[in-house]
Amino acid sequence: MKKFIVASFLLGSLFCTSCIDESSNEGGDSGLATSNGNATTVPTYLTEIQWTETKKDLGSIKEGQSVEVVYEFKNIGSMPLVIQNVKAACGCTIPEKPEEPVLPGKTGLIRARFNSDGRVGANHKTITVFANTAGTKEHELEFDIEVKEKSASF
Repeated sequence: MKKFIVASFLLGSLFCTSCIDESSNEGGDSGLATSNGNATTVPTYLTEIQWTETKKDLGSIKEGQSVEVVYEFKNIGSMPLVIQNVKAACGCTIPEKPEEPVLPGKTGLIRARFNSDGRVGANHKTITVFANTAGTKEHELEFDIEVKEKSASF
């Protein structure tokens, strides 16, 4: 009797796994892009981003001042570019992202405000941008800034 139950279970498992609909897409991809009828590995909702620059030197400021840094990008793909999130490595930098998708061929901006309170000396800051881009979904932006003591002169 035990052999019959084990055999039934194994056959049932084999049958069920062969019935899985392989066309279902639980990974969230909306499909594959095609070129001349050949499938590629790029999902159709992904696009491409081109940064004007990803590293900036903001020079020197006095402690207590705030400064804004702006990074420009262009959607060079064929789908709308969605900036899903932006994160700064530390609380002294507050990034902002576009709320609306950036259409193909259009440009957008990532802005960040750096607060220099308590940050005397050389500062290297990073901002990570998360977007629906092919290749990598994470893009790192950087800036350097020297914060001088309030009493120091330039």
